[in-house]
Amino acid sequence: MKKKNEAVNVLFATAGLYPGTQRSRLRHTTDEVIAGPRPYWQAHTARCVRIRKEIEMTNTKEMEMTNTNVVPNDTPATGTPLSYSDAAAQALKSLDAIVSLAPVSPVRSNTQIPYVRRRQAVKRQLIASAVTTVVATPSLQSLLDPTATSDTLAFYDAFRPVLERMNAAVQDLRFELEARYAKAGVDALTVYSTAKRMATRPDNPQLGSHVSTMKLVAATHKGRKPTKATTVPPVTVSPTPTAPTADSAPAEEPTAKQS
Repeated sequence: MKKKNEAVNVLFATAGLYPGTQRSRLRHTTDEVIAGPRPYWQAHTARCVRIRKEIEMTNTKEMEMTNTNVVPNDTPATGTPLSYSDAAAQALKSLDAIVSLAPVSPVRSNTQIPYVRRRQAVKRQLIASAVTTVVATPSLQSLLDPTATSDTLAFYDAFRPVLERMNAAVQDLRFELEARYAKAGVDALTVYSTAKRMATRPDNPQLGSHVSTMKLVAATHKGRKPTKATTVPPVTVSPTPTAPTADSAPAEEPTAKQS
């Protein structure tokens, strides 16, 4: 076994890889070095965090380009004193303040998300009763930390309404964005289809360039091929023999062979 390990180390050294210094396959694009063994879920979580940050940065750049180049008027049509950019900036600052107020415990750094999701069915009353039981029974204190668990229940009771309010606000904002975007999208498609028909007429030469511009960004929805309905062959049911009743004629007895 020792010779085998030495051979493996020589092979790694030949390839330029040493234990605890090779780059993770999940994070090879960032040239990050992993010191010691690293579980797969930790590397996956770090990769998801990095991708989320990249997406946020990309969305921020796209919003800045959109607000600068495409939307010339940032003032709401409803007469709100704040512009959309100023209102969004204040909302983001408020969200940052909310995030900074929520404490972060070391429990989440060593816990997998599926593990947490599967264990949310325990009722709060059971946890509180377990704390009371452990306090009254010193032999059970190795199973549960009453101080940390009581702190968790206090945090849960205080911030659970905040989470519910934030979820409701997210749903309202999402529906407002999607409803207005859907209305604008339907109107834009109507303009695009009408402009294509009008551009073929000789009295509308200026529509050709606009139609070409819209055509570059128009989504081409290819319809799905209709699936052929599979015809199930009819099942032939063989007639089942019925038992003779009292009213039915008796069966004929076989005639005995005459010698």
